[in-house]
Amino acid sequence: MLLRIPLAVILAAIVSLAATRSRLLTPAGGLAATLVGAIAVTVGWSWAVLLVVFFALTSALSAHGVERKLELTRGVLAKGSHRDAVQVLSNGGVFASAAIAWAATGSPVWLAAGAGAIAAAAADSWATEIGISRGGRPRSLVSGKTLDRGASGGVTLAGSLGGAAGAAVVCGTVLIIGWPLSVAATAFFAGVIGMVIDSVIGATFQARLVCPACGSETEQVVHHCGTPTRWARGVRWVDNDVVNILTTLSGALVAGALFVAYA
Repeated sequence: MLLRIPLAVILAAIVSLAATRSRLLTPAGGLAATLVGAIAVTVGWSWAVLLVVFFALTSALSAHGVERKLELTRGVLAKGSHRDAVQVLSNGGVFASAAIAWAATGSPVWLAAGAGAIAAAAADSWATEIGISRGGRPRSLVSGKTLDRGASGGVTLAGSLGGAAGAAVVCGTVLIIGWPLSVAATAFFAGVIGMVIDSVIGATFQARLVCPACGSETEQVVHHCGTPTRWARGVRWVDNDVVNILTTLSGALVAGALFVAYA
């Protein structure tokens, strides 16, 4: 396995460089993706295939109609379509950790945890992208209040179905790469549950900022109108990246627990 590390770094760097040149990743995001990709390739080709399928399809979905989505969410989201290092690690860090644990122990529970983490990341990302572009105005999963497009904690029917489709794609990929059926099944359920957990955390604990000039709630430290925002509610340090980490962690934990209980 150690002899595979140089090849893993080279291959991961090539893919990350291509993604950076395509403006899917920032330079720092490319470095983070190289790290996660190198870990996946070093541990095993099946882990690398699962990661590449997630990244390629999610990036393609994010790039589709990007200008319209940015216009719809320009007063809400703090980050654009170019994923930075924190975004890469918040979506792929738990997956990479599960890969390392599997390499160290050989326990299939870590296959389930890794697949559950990436399924939760896929479900959350697909729900967001499809919900923004096709879902109309979302409603808070907790209060039922109508929210702006892109607001954390908001759900739409189209977005929820899209998120389930993302989890299903991961499930199918798990079967194709030869992992057990029980891992694929737990990954699907963990992905859907992770998507729901993401919306609940986003609606309750994620920090909400408000623009004093126009009264809009946002994730932006400086609103798009140019006015510095102030904290309104939620936990100050819980931003979207923290929510993503908790989402992928919950996906890994749910999948691992289901695997142990029913496999």
